[in-house]
Amino acid sequence: MDIKEIEKKVMEVLADRASMDVKMVTLPSRLVDDLGLDSLDAVEMVFQFEETYGIEIPDDQIREFKTGQDIADYLSLRLVSG
Repeated sequence: MDIKEIEKKVMEVLADRASMDVKMVTLPSRLVDDLGLDSLDAVEMVFQFEETYGIEIPDDQIREFKTGQDIADYLSLRLVSG
């Protein structure tokens, strides 16, 4: 798995949660201000990443996610070796 795959998955999940075309979502997109996600969306999004990647994301970390880039960076640190 590489960073580009993670970034693509993050944008796909964000687009799904926001009911938007994936072409409208970018990594700098702000979860609340740009995508209109709420706390329930955030919980469901995190569950999806946890299931997809077989990891657990701590609650305190979830509160740090403000943009798609924040999520991609966190997942990359956890999942990409090297």
